[in-house]
Amino acid sequence: MSGGGSYKNQRGNVSGTVKLDNKPLTNNTTVAVSFFDDLTGRSNGCFIEPDGTYRVNKLGVGPYLVTVAANIAPPSGPESPTPKPSPIPRKYCDYVQSGLTYTVQEGENRFDIELKSK
Repeated sequence: MSGGGSYKNQRGNVSGTVKLDNKPLTNNTTVAVSFFDDLTGRSNGCFIEPDGTYRVNKLGVGPYLVTVAANIAPPSGPESPTPKPSPIPRKYCDYVQSGLTYTVQEGENRFDIELKSK
């Protein structure tokens, strides 16, 4: 895929809902959505909201590789609870393996991200 977002003057905003098995991803895990421009090597993203929605502003127009990853902090001490495993399959954390792509158009864009647990 040839990138091309961030070097152009046109910009777009992308928003949507992250879903896992057709249900909005709404849990206590911190989840980030990232858009990667493989031409420049730059990425831009955000954390999803508690209701599973996200919004990334001012992306350059063009194609992007997309990832969705859970950020799970390690326990801070011996009495800290063990973090829950991520509900998101590992493949979605990698730009090459995720299979998620999106071409940003100028203006407002809607991209609902559908993830499968199996």
